[in-house]
Amino acid sequence: MPPTVRHNMGTVGEHIALSCAVDWVCEYSREKGPVRYVDTHGMAPLNIPIGSDFPKLVTDLSDQFRDQEATQAPDSLRTYFDSIRRATIHLRDNGINAWYPTHFLHAWAAARARCARFEGYIFENDDEGAGRRQLLSKFLPVANFLLAPDGFNATLAPAPGDFRNARAWPSAAPRPGCGLVLMNDPLQMERNRQDDPYMDPTDLNFLASELNDRYLDRPALTVCVIFCFSNPGTAERYQHLTDLIASTWNRSFAPQGQSASAGIKWGSFMFFVGAANTGAVWDKPTLAKAFAMLERNIRACFNLVHGSEVTLFRAK
Repeated sequence: MPPTVRHNMGTVGEHIALSCAVDWVCEYSREKGPVRYVDTHGMAPLNIPIGSDFPKLVTDLSDQFRDQEATQAPDSLRTYFDSIRRATIHLRDNGINAWYPTHFLHAWAAARARCARFEGYIFENDDEGAGRRQLLSKFLPVANFLLAPDGFNATLAPAPGDFRNARAWPSAAPRPGCGLVLMNDPLQMERNRQDDPYMDPTDLNFLASELNDRYLDRPALTVCVIFCFSNPGTAERYQHLTDLIASTWNRSFAPQGQSASAGIKWGSFMFFVGAANTGAVWDKPTLAKAFAMLERNIRACFNLVHGSEVTLFRAK
């Protein structure tokens, strides 16, 4: 089966939130160096939009920005639109069905717009679709060569490609940078995961442990974007999952530092965004005030793309 993504707000939402997060890291970080990026579910590099979702946001945005630049959009949203526009002109309009960029390409576009290099580490074990590792293994060496002048470099985790398997992680080495961005796109975030394509908060504990061991001298600022679920639910469900993830995030990534986080409901979709600082305490602005700017940017971007209600949930 060819690599696919849904047309819907889930696909667009996670990529907008990721673009906003990378842009925010580049703007507010106190450190210099590349954006360090770790993706637990890399997917295929380029995908076919599918489904009967309405509106067909992916192709709608492609059609809208084919011949225009989003000059009035916030920086983070403008890089997302520009990423789609370039893919439309160079791929979709030339008859290539698998044209829509995956997570790490949107993250790189946001870093490039801030003149920051991008150093990615991509996990993929084909649990959510066969053939993705093979496509990544062919794509990344070419992308590393062609896009090196634009600051792109990414490595595919070795087989089995599962972030829960210690053998798939890189050897311990100094990996400084301006910030570390984690992208998690499971089928669903749950209290207790049903199967490997799902995630639960214990996975954040494991990620923090591996990063502490493997990413020596890593940036003090870490930001995560998590796709949580796509099914409609009650407000209590969104709040409960926000509380559950935030508690683990704070404990795992900022045990003695500063942290901020929010669950974000857009339509029926939920995303979680968290930030943690393990370095010197932020002042002018504080981490909380800076994170409020990230929340505001995500909300504004969602509202510009589609008018569905945006609700923020903060841990109690």
